[in-house]
Amino acid sequence: SARLSERASAAATHENGWPYLACSEVLHPISANNVTDMFPPREWRPADVAPFCLKQFHSTARFHWLPDSMGMAEGASGLARVTSHVIFSNGLLDPWSAQSVTINVSDTLIAINIPDGSHHSDLGSPPNPRPEPADSEHMRAARRAELALVREWLLPPTAESSKSELPSADTSSSSKRPGQAAARDAHS
Repeated sequence: SARLSERASAAATHENGWPYLACSEVLHPISANNVTDMFPPREWRPADVAPFCLKQFHSTARFHWLPDSMGMAEGASGLARVTSHVIFSNGLLDPWSAQSVTINVSDTLIAINIPDGSHHSDLGSPPNPRPEPADSEHMRAARRAELALVREWLLPPTAESSKSELPSADTSSSSKRPGQAAARDAHS
């Protein structure tokens, strides 16, 4: 039936979403050596990626699109020229955190590192859909810091909010510092 065909088409599109992005916009130069990781040895070479992208998606691999368009051609410091008000939340148990921004870049480009966090664990993805009593103190501190930053950025200041304190961006520390002063202190 036409309905079944629509579902099959949607499933195929969903399954190809990430591979398409990995060809066109979000190319990750990830290789494996089976010495420092658990994966079979595999070298990442642009010469292998480009023909695959062309054959699979009729797409040209844009190796420099992400760093150029997101202001990261010069590393994280280039971000401040093109964006602001971003929280880079890093579960340090997630291998992807190696490619993330792990230090504050500016007062509004904030890195929150969670030593015992995994991929998106602070955002509440399954199997952790919401804060749980079993969450580590690092996880709870990260969520408090994220929420406080979003509130600070979106809500008008009040006498009460100016007195609030945020956990430091490094949740492995138990010290607390006032809101944006934490980011400013990290860069002075």
